[in-house]
Amino acid sequence: MKMFKDYNLNLILTIVIVSIIFLCLLIVNTRLILVKRIKTKVKPLVKSELVKKKFFRTSDNYQLKWLGEIKKESSHIILGVHDFGMSRKSFIDTEMYINKYYKNISFLSYDQRNFGENENCNKFNYGYLINDLREIIIYLENKYPDKKLILLGEGFGSSLSSYFVNHSYVNKVILSSIYVKQFNKISFSIIIKFLFSFLFTYNIKINNKLYGEDCTNNSQYAKKLGELLQRKKSIKEFMQISKINKKLASNINKKEKSVVFLLPLNDVFISKKWLLTNLRDISNKKFQIIKFEKNKHFLLNDLNNKEIVETILKDI
Repeated sequence: MKMFKDYNLNLILTIVIVSIIFLCLLIVNTRLILVKRIKTKVKPLVKSELVKKKFFRTSDNYQLKWLGEIKKESSHIILGVHDFGMSRKSFIDTEMYINKYYKNISFLSYDQRNFGENENCNKFNYGYLINDLREIIIYLENKYPDKKLILLGEGFGSSLSSYFVNHSYVNKVILSSIYVKQFNKISFSIIIKFLFSFLFTYNIKINNKLYGEDCTNNSQYAKKLGELLQRKKSIKEFMQISKINKKLASNINKKEKSVVFLLPLNDVFISKKWLLTNLRDISNKKFQIIKFEKNKHFLLNDLNNKEIVETILKDI
């Protein structure tokens, strides 16, 4: 009789422990699904438009600081989409060069939501960046239907731009480096922070210890990158960015449209494993890779940036 009671007690304890573990895993998995969710819809409040060439007002009345203007004589528009932690200022040299030598091309860019000189958005999701870009493309399409639009993404901006490869108004997409390896080194402290965040909060911040010299051969630009590269990101941001990045290869394959990948071979944000795994299955016949052996991540501000820009403009 005693043995029977002990057996029942052990059975009950086992069921309770297994139930608690299952419940904890269910909670963690549910939280993980919710935090990774990419939200692209915003509540429309106003008409999205460019205001006095100073900022682009989105439909939820958020202001995106603006760079550039449309030339009447231009046949093409290049829209620069900056990298994680950067701003429209990443394209200033490119804009000046194009304005000086190419009258038939207008260059534009903007500060993405929560970056650059924009105000912080309290309820933020990286999917909003996709929606902001979509609204800008639609605005340009309605305002300048006779011009051809080219998206020029840099780093994470390349992943965002890839979502519009199949858009009817987008004539071409140029990916100037990509941002798929978010941490150059996975340390023990980062692993601990990940584990802790899964159990308690996804807002724990992690700093990627990088310096300007790791990302460019241009010493002057490397100094400007200092604080920008030290921007901390939360585990929540990391997971949302990762989810957007995962769509990069499949987005390129959505339609037979010209996509050019400018690949710097000394890029700390690209792993050879990712290249081998994702690019080997690209079936888009208009997809082209141009390699730069000596360059690092920020191609457009490197020492040979004029060569890079000319490569971009070659077939326009």
